[in-house]
Amino acid sequence: MRKITNLFIIVCLTVLLVPSMVSAVGLGISPSVVEVDTLVRGMQFEKEVMLSRSEASEALSFAVKGEGDIAQWVSTEFGDSFTIPAGQQRFPVTVYVKVPEDAANGEYSGNVRFNAQPGEAREGSGNDVAVLVSAVLQLSLTVTGEQVMDYDVAALEIPALEEGWPLQLVMKIDNQGNVAALPSKVEIEFWDKFKETKIDSTVIGDLSDAEPVGSFSEGEVIVSVEHGLEIGQYWAMVKVYEGTEMIYEDEVIFDVVALGSIDKNAELKNVRLSNNKPAEGELVEVFADVANVDAGHFVGKLMVKVMRDGKLDQMIEGEQFTLPAGSERTVSVILTPEKIGQYELDVFVAYAGKETPHEKLSFVIGLEGAATYVYGAVALAVVLILALIFILIKVMRKTKSAPVMKESMGEPMSKSKKAGKK
Repeated sequence: MRKITNLFIIVCLTVLLVPSMVSAVGLGISPSVVEVDTLVRGMQFEKEVMLSRSEASEALSFAVKGEGDIAQWVSTEFGDSFTIPAGQQRFPVTVYVKVPEDAANGEYSGNVRFNAQPGEAREGSGNDVAVLVSAVLQLSLTVTGEQVMDYDVAALEIPALEEGWPLQLVMKIDNQGNVAALPSKVEIEFWDKFKETKIDSTVIGDLSDAEPVGSFSEGEVIVSVEHGLEIGQYWAMVKVYEGTEMIYEDEVIFDVVALGSIDKNAELKNVRLSNNKPAEGELVEVFADVANVDAGHFVGKLMVKVMRDGKLDQMIEGEQFTLPAGSERTVSVILTPEKIGQYELDVFVAYAGKETPHEKLSFVIGLEGAATYVYGAVALAVVLILALIFILIKVMRKTKSAPVMKESMGEPMSKSKKAGKK
């Protein structure tokens, strides 16, 4: 009888625990394995992984832990913990691997483990048992002392442009090397829309103004190309080189449209100074984040109007930059305040014949001591005025009391004189 009772209890507990176990199942990670064999000491690479779960009715918290040879090398954009909000099944996480400066050449392995944290049992649910599950990213790394240039041009495009503006050649690059990727030369031939007549050609042999794509990452290299094309549709025959080797070739169709036809809108945000309290003659860098929130690429410049004590001191024009549609970047200019005064900065970006809303910054050069002196002088003046008022009050009180005493002393004398006469 006791055995039957125990068996019945075990069956009941199993039935009660099944919902908890089922709710915990369904956690995945993609990719689950990352292999990199060209790391160098001191470098950092990043990889985005996607966590997914089958049940998303509640928020789910995770603790992140490094394991193996590289336990101290790994981190995430969220630190060592984060939470997937309720209702979200897929959640991207960027994993960083920082190779120590003193790491020896060789092979390393380890894991990044994402442990789901059991939440509190819901009141009245009857489930007090939680099942701990985790997703594991396996890392296989090789540290070498060699620099490896290894990248592919995945695609080319030339967005529509307005007449009179440089065209933007956009190269999508997948960089698997451990150094930044930037092609060394681009050749372009321009043909009419029927590919019957060659109109022009150009060679860009210096791409140093373009932003390279970082190691172990994907990105875009944007090259600004001057041209004399009129409104119309054209073909561009493009060849891309690394050194003397042609690594990519493609034909791209694009349009030149009338000026003002393409919407361009930029946002200026997070305007800031490298030093909010600079000294006289000290360099100050003005930073700003610029976002392209529309469909067209644009070329812009960061502008800073510098006012000192209410008068125009200088107008600073930053370097020209190109911003692809939907992207964001940080730009900056440097100024050197050489005179004492109150500085007011009017910051904006000029682009496509327009300006972003202006942002204001301010700082003071060399007036701290003067301000202290002024405050001290004011305080001393206040003390002197109070002392003078106090003295005047005392004098006025003495002045008022003197006639009263004379009258009080004189009245009895007059009465005595009158009494003597009688």
